Amino acid sequence: MGHFDGRLHGVLRSLTETVDYRVAYQNHRSARFRLTPFDPSKLLHLRAVVEPPEYAQRKPDVFEDVLSLRVLAGSRVRWSLEIDPADSLLRLGGEGPALVMEKKGGEWNWMEAVDTNKERPLWARRSNGSGEVLLARLVMEAVLDAPPQVTLLGPSEDLQADVKDQIPVVAELRDDVGLSDAGVSFRVNGGTWVRQGWKRFSAGVVDDVMEKEFDLDGRRLNTGDRVEFFVYARDGRRSAGEGQSEVRRIDVVDMSAAHEKVIEETEAFQKALADRLAEQRELRETVAVSTPNWAGLLTGQRQVARRLTVDEERLKGLLDQMVLDPLTLPETILTYQGLAEHLEELGAFTMPEADRSLSNQDQPGAERTMDQAIAELEKMSQLLAQSARAQNARQLLRDQGELSNMAENMARSLGGKSTLTPEEARQMQETARAMQEAMDRIRERVEKMQKQWDKEYLKNAQVEMLRFDRVSRAFARLSEALEGNDAAGALAAAKEALEQLKEIERQLSRADQSASGEGHGSAEEEAMTEEQAQLQKLIQRQESLLDRTLDVQERRVARRLAGQTKALEEVQRLLGRWSDPSFLVNGSTAVPEGGDLTEGERGLLSGEAEEQGTLAVETFSLATVVAETAQRTAFLSPKISRRLSSASVEMEGASQALRTFLILPAQGKQEKALELLRDAHENLSNALKNMQSLSQGSGAGGKHLRRVGGSGGARGTTGDVNLPRADDFRPPMEFRQEILDSMKESYPKDQEAPVQDYYRHWTK
Repeated sequence: MGHFDGRLHGVLRSLTETVDYRVAYQNHRSARFRLTPFDPSKLLHLRAVVEPPEYAQRKPDVFEDVLSLRVLAGSRVRWSLEIDPADSLLRLGGEGPALVMEKKGGEWNWMEAVDTNKERPLWARRSNGSGEVLLARLVMEAVLDAPPQVTLLGPSEDLQADVKDQIPVVAELRDDVGLSDAGVSFRVNGGTWVRQGWKRFSAGVVDDVMEKEFDLDGRRLNTGDRVEFFVYARDGRRSAGEGQSEVRRIDVVDMSAAHEKVIEETEAFQKALADRLAEQRELRETVAVSTPNWAGLLTGQRQVARRLTVDEERLKGLLDQMVLDPLTLPETILTYQGLAEHLEELGAFTMPEADRSLSNQDQPGAERTMDQAIAELEKMSQLLAQSARAQNARQLLRDQGELSNMAENMARSLGGKSTLTPEEARQMQETARAMQEAMDRIRERVEKMQKQWDKEYLKNAQVEMLRFDRVSRAFARLSEALEGNDAAGALAAAKEALEQLKEIERQLSRADQSASGEGHGSAEEEAMTEEQAQLQKLIQRQESLLDRTLDVQERRVARRLAGQTKALEEVQRLLGRWSDPSFLVNGSTAVPEGGDLTEGERGLLSGEAEEQGTLAVETFSLATVVAETAQRTAFLSPKISRRLSSASVEMEGASQALRTFLILPAQGKQEKALELLRDAHENLSNALKNMQSLSQGSGAGGKHLRRVGGSGGARGTTGDVNLPRADDFRPPMEFRQEILDSMKESYPKDQEAPVQDYYRHWTK
């Protein structure tokens, strides 16, 4: 036995039989004690069958070898277990009445109801009554039936909407037992809450995503009203209550008034751009005379440039209004965003170039840059006119579609009816009058638009005005039949009106395609797709060239480091022999640029220089093609072509540096060219995605919804999100090169011993 702190310690190992012992110390002996070893009972298997309460309407759940259960309040749990040895006796602890435990074969069974949380210790002892041990603690948590959880997924914030809008509502519903029904509860201007049931659930449904439209039409709302609503869901067990989502508010506004303001601003901007075009043309004619008035031309050109800056700011404000206006088409917004980029490029590059040419009295240069400015302004004017036609045609098509839907619903309601109740006849007469008024407005707009369309456009956008007369006569017969309670006659008139309206809708659809420049847009989309593919290939080739340059540089640095290490060792050796080391620094030790390259590396760099020069020419060629495409669509920004041109210049510089084996300058220019290529590719991809998304969703009218409190400085945006590329956060080359160099250095001589001691300590 060992002695420690006044106490004796000893260990009896592998005790298998009864042992009597006592402790003797000096002249003293303790009393006699006995140690009796026993083999405790072991839990072999535990099984729990949970029978949920009747209100849950669920099947029993089975749990194997689980000591803790979480069950619905009112559940019954049937326990069964096996113990080794099989003749062991069981005892259950815990509060509550004693439980009846039965043993069948080698398995113990009992059942208990779980209304509250319970914990039962399970004791076992050998059949001889000795060696009782705690086998386990059985924990049962009783969960009360909770009300459903309702999460409003959409709308995600308060809105502004028109009186006839339909608000898409999406809600996630969950319950621990089962759902009964769900719906929306709403009130107007703080009045009484009104419930509208939307969905009922069969027994056992515990989760669902409900999607439905909350129709504002028919609520007799006025501009300035506020509608509040929330989604509710009731538990299948009514006593558990119901769950409610957060409350959303809808402010009723006159969308048409805001849209009219956008249209006015759009027309004002179009006129301003037309004025700039006329002014630039006049200056171009003046500069072409034999003896130009250079001072007057310069003053006029600067005035045009200043006015363009004002127009650019006006366009930014107009774009803010468009984004907040739900009646402005997405393609219109994207077109004007593209025009803003074109206008910015015009003011940043072309106009300053014209200013410099006039200041230097460079007549050919001034004529050339003015021609570029005129071409850009003409293109923007054409795109503005096309966008306006598309907006008008698309809006007209949407209104016509709504009118066709009204006629179709009318025909469906009349189908199979021989007579109508007075209330049905009255409601249908009101609908018929509303349809006639809507048709009159559409006809008036079509007549106005046709006067504005040019001849070429009108060929693809003609609507037979005679069909509007046929619709009017059909509506008149419909009203007459409804007044006489002639359901069959009303049905025939509604079908006739629907047939004519559908044909008008088809004709307006052709007008919409023409206004949107469908064939033209598809041609530009194909061109941009091809340019994107070419640009991707250029990027891959430039990456390959940069990698090869880096490889040569790394091998070169490695050789230099090895030579410097050997030279340092020689210096240290000489310093040990001579006290005056001044002779070591005499002369130049610099290595001429390219002088430490092998013949193979020189050949590699020469070939790379030729390849880099070829790539520069191809990149410039692509820049020219992209510039031509940008002249035909607002989606493609001129800056893409400018990026490619700059990349071509960097590539040519890299080619010249490689020819003279200036590796680091060549490497820097290659990296800059690659950065410009990637930036151009990203912008081109975004432009192509915008064009493709609009062509796929052509003709679809958006909901008249917008956020409450939206402004130009803080508003939600939609569209593609550009994920960061790997090279966006790539460290500068100088930093990377420094790390590469440091990795090739060895430990200083005076630090080798401490480093070795450190690792020796942790590997003991």
